Amino acid sequence: MPGDDAGTYARPSHPHAADALHLISQSRLHAGFLLALVAIPLVWLLINRTTVGFRLRAVGYNPGAARAAGISVATTTVLAMGISGALAATAGIVQTLGIQHVMTPAVASGYGFDAIAVALLARSNPWAILPAAMLFGALHNGASFMQLQTQVSSDLISIVQASVIVFIAAPAIIRWLLRLREGQVAKVAITEREAISSV
Repeated sequence: MPGDDAGTYARPSHPHAADALHLISQSRLHAGFLLALVAIPLVWLLINRTTVGFRLRAVGYNPGAARAAGISVATTTVLAMGISGALAATAGIVQTLGIQHVMTPAVASGYGFDAIAVALLARSNPWAILPAAMLFGALHNGASFMQLQTQVSSDLISIVQASVIVFIAAPAIIRWLLRLREGQVAKVAITEREAISSV
């Protein structure tokens, strides 16, 4: 259905349905927060206490070893995408009904990248997702307030978030570089031994 502005499309808004989702009237706190509290232990149980979770972890840690153990990497990957997609869709529904009140193409712009950053900060631990998400939420909300009160660009918050991600990812990157270096050194040593033995 065409929207009011040229080139935009939107469904009719549903403010009454949105009011039913709000936990506190005249606030942005809605039922999505409760759904997150329910999803956290459920996801933890799925990952750590079920055979499906074992397959997900095995494929995530080492696809080659998982394949050698008889686990279908392709099927498990599709399953992981389906579970994460269902969680993302649920988040999008409550975000649309609870905050935006209308469906637009840009209703969830940037949230996917924020979710990746939150998962990195939480080290993919479901119990750490909530505090990590609240930290990023506080940074986002504080950015607008900071810009209004101090005239400091809200892009500073993006720099802070990027710095957090870099520091979190740095150990893994360093380990990868060290393994790459060790592999190159080992290849050189093997080549030298073969050259010496052939003389």
